[in-house]
Amino acid sequence: MNKVFLGLLWMGTTVQASSFQEYCSNGMATVKIAHGHIQNEISVTERIRKDWAYVDQKVILQDASITILEVTKLENHKDNICEGKWGIFYWRNVFYKKIRIARQDGILFSPNILGSSKDGRFVEASIICEEHGNSEIICDDPSQTP
Repeated sequence: MNKVFLGLLWMGTTVQASSFQEYCSNGMATVKIAHGHIQNEISVTERIRKDWAYVDQKVILQDASITILEVTKLENHKDNICEGKWGIFYWRNVFYKKIRIARQDGILFSPNILGSSKDGRFVEASIICEEHGNSEIICDDPSQTP
């Protein structure tokens, strides 16, 4: 029973001791995506005419789905840092993605939304995404090696 409790305790602390976050944007930063433990948001940009000038305003999409049409990994970095029995595994990846954003409720995008399709059903964008993550790990204890 004691081993079961310690195992559950370790799993609970491992979940809390890990982190994941990804940030994505197109080149003009008119499409932005964040998801993970820190922030979750999908936003697009609406360009409106105001006082004889065009103004960009951020539109946060509450009910959107993302379809990934293409993905290419550009960078990949992984590393372990161990001190005794415990340590940290961390990674950083960079991806190119071609995506399509649609509203789940079926409402069409305004023609003023940059990147929206002619029929207003979706926004398409080429984005660069950077993800970071880390997790607590059990390391080999060098004092126990024969």
